[in-house]
Amino acid sequence: MEDKNYIGNLIKGLRESKGISQSKLCRGICDRAALVRIESGKNTPQKLLTDALFQRLGLSINKFGVSYTVAEYKAILLHRDILESLFCEKYDIALELLKLLEKESVSTSPNVILEQFSCVVKIVLAITEGTDTEEVIELIQKGLKKTFTRFKADEILEYHLHDEEIMLITLLAESLYAQDKRSEAINILFNLIEYLEKNVLDDEELVRLYPQIALLLSEKLVEEKRYAELYVCDRAINILIENCKISYLAELLSIQLNFGLNGESNKYAKNKTFYKSVIEVLEELRGNREQGGIEKVLISAPISHGHVIGNQIRALRKILGITQEDLSEVCDPLTVSRIEGGRKPTDRHYEELMTSMGREGIRYYPFIKSNEYEHHVLRRDVGRSMVKEDFEGAERALVLLERKLNRSEAVNEQYLLRSRSLLDACRGQISQEVLIEKLIEALRITAPINETPQRTKKELRSQLTEEELINNLEGWPLTQTETVIWNNIGNAKGDLGDRKGKIRILSIVKNNYEKDTVSLYDNLLGYVLTCYNLANEQCRIGDYVESLKTCEDGIRYCISAGEGFTLASLLTVKAECTVYVNKSKEACKKTFQQASLLGKILENKIIYEWIKMQYHELYKLDIEKEY
Repeated sequence: MEDKNYIGNLIKGLRESKGISQSKLCRGICDRAALVRIESGKNTPQKLLTDALFQRLGLSINKFGVSYTVAEYKAILLHRDILESLFCEKYDIALELLKLLEKESVSTSPNVILEQFSCVVKIVLAITEGTDTEEVIELIQKGLKKTFTRFKADEILEYHLHDEEIMLITLLAESLYAQDKRSEAINILFNLIEYLEKNVLDDEELVRLYPQIALLLSEKLVEEKRYAELYVCDRAINILIENCKISYLAELLSIQLNFGLNGESNKYAKNKTFYKSVIEVLEELRGNREQGGIEKVLISAPISHGHVIGNQIRALRKILGITQEDLSEVCDPLTVSRIEGGRKPTDRHYEELMTSMGREGIRYYPFIKSNEYEHHVLRRDVGRSMVKEDFEGAERALVLLERKLNRSEAVNEQYLLRSRSLLDACRGQISQEVLIEKLIEALRITAPINETPQRTKKELRSQLTEEELINNLEGWPLTQTETVIWNNIGNAKGDLGDRKGKIRILSIVKNNYEKDTVSLYDNLLGYVLTCYNLANEQCRIGDYVESLKTCEDGIRYCISAGEGFTLASLLTVKAECTVYVNKSKEACKKTFQQASLLGKILENKIIYEWIKMQYHELYKLDIEKEY
């Protein structure tokens, strides 16, 4: 019998592989007995606790396509909106949202993670109101005591920290620095940096945490004229570039350019004009909004790919034209109604409901399996190699995945079929027509379809036509892989000259993201990818006004999430369209230069070389000599 204790086994396996005891992992956020029950499969942790446990392990569960209950999702959105309000200095709104979050959580058992988050928000508000620093430090110590019996700054390397603890420690460093206890504050930040380098091995987590801690530390090192220690600034810049992120990149480059010009950082001195131009572009794109000290202390919520379970099931029923009663062979209509209304499903009900509607393998977060972390790294390597057109590297990673993934699971078979087909097409081993056929075949594997005995049988899935799949696309709660497949199909159609077909598909996908069935922010990477491919095709057919609108939609979200890779591509399309809309070559010059600088700093050679060519054709100039 298959072991369904997915999340418990995963936590246990990761904890043991890192040599962390149960007591150390759960310290302060739940008792050891609770963790024992989670690891043994007797209890499923709430999402907030799951995130905190993974953050303490230096990993992220948000990289996987998962689903949430309504209550969990409300808490996630409120948490994110509170942080956003603080970022935008809308403190009254942040306080009201915090009250709402605390009210939503009253019915549940006491939650120390939520209590610490509440402490962070109230401390930030106290600082903005000019509260005495000594009082602020007392508030910080109270927040830390919720998970530390006695917090010792010089023992940070011995701890395992989640986001709220890191924010409280950072606030402590800021407050001590304000009290002129500068060496103590700088030592705390150095300890945090060392902690991240030692414990956070997950790229997604490292790029989310390291740059802003490094920036806070670097600013203080500059004030103290400790320039020789600015290697942390250089390390943060490299992390951002490796992950194609732009959050805090302008500030870090500015520090490195002005104060870190010796030794290993000599590249900044040699390319001073280029880096100054990059800083100007980044500041222009974000509207020259200054990022204050308070914003740098707050850790942004991680971007994940998720759906609300109730909405997901309701949307699937609508696509299939079935009622709650039609699912009675899986579970009774009252249970379906309660799940759609927000109740947390059992693992059996959730899996059976998804399978009955053709969505086998689409998971609620407790069902993430132990080996999926290793598989994720290989998937990431396939994706990165494909982007760089390193097809040999992609082949090596894909062959390993083909050996390791269980192809009997629908989502694995779909991913492998899609990846193998795309790689073969990129190498010229199959035509674009064959690629589309294979991608359609991959979509059939998880397409919404009613598989109850009274209706369509599973074996008839292969008979679903491309047109039927497209007709079902509106409202389809897409997974990450499905979003990429639809984009791949659209691009292949565009290459074959079916531009209207491409625009039709990608317009529906984009609209799906903007509707209630999918949370746009949670699926942001899929959204901006779709915006780029759609805008590019709208530009190709001469619909420049619509293309500009699509570009602006994607650019706005790229900037808010610090997503640099797609941003450079969107700016390139925007520049092309601007030529025709304004009927002036000069009007788009600046946008071309912005795209070029981003492409070069983020080491996106393909987009950078393409921009150079376009720029030369338009202006008979070498774009590199323009900055």
